[in-house]
Amino acid sequence: LCMVSEQDLWDLLIGDPDQDPRETKRRARKAVVLCFPGVSDVRFVGDSLRIEALVARHEPYAKKADLSTFDEEDIHETLELAKTEDVDAGGRCELWLNELEKGMKEAVQALTQASAEAMLKEPGRGAWCLQQQAASGLLAARCAFTAEAEGLLTDRGFVGTNELKRRQLVRINSVARRLKENHARHTFQKLQTFAAFEVEGRDAADSLIESVCASCEDFAWAARLRFYFE
Repeated sequence: LCMVSEQDLWDLLIGDPDQDPRETKRRARKAVVLCFPGVSDVRFVGDSLRIEALVARHEPYAKKADLSTFDEEDIHETLELAKTEDVDAGGRCELWLNELEKGMKEAVQALTQASAEAMLKEPGRGAWCLQQQAASGLLAARCAFTAEAEGLLTDRGFVGTNELKRRQLVRINSVARRLKENHARHTFQKLQTFAAFEVEGRDAADSLIESVCASCEDFAWAARLRFYFE
């Protein structure tokens, strides 16, 4: 709360348990938006004060006249919380905000694991990118790249680096084809991020080839930044 203005802080911390539930929800939404950048709204369970999801709104990439071609889910991203009973906005602000932060971390972890499992089903990379939320999908892709590269190096040695590059080129083409389509702004930016990551993976494969890397113990691989999912 250190970046919240004095007036906003006073508005958030001063609560009346007997006040109108609609006013309590307004304060809760304001607290979440102020304290968690990227979150623009919260979704409550029915008429209760339990928070079940966080919403990030994005401006569409197309003109306003074309908005009818996009579903609301294409413009907004929603993070469903696993445990809503612990996040009750009717209590002390500083307490339920801590519970909300904990719930967010657990939800992102579960979402990342689900993204990784969907990737293992081997759909086209472009189609997979469209189905994922940006942060969790990118983390899953980084972990998958590490696992794939180490698997190829272990099974095929130096030949595995050439196979890694071939796969990255296929993925780049798959994402590039999706970039040519008409998307909401945040979806377009998400695809750009995934495309940049796939290019980064291709460059990493080139570096391994130039270094004649043949195993996970070689310096060329050991010196790289790697991501593991635990």
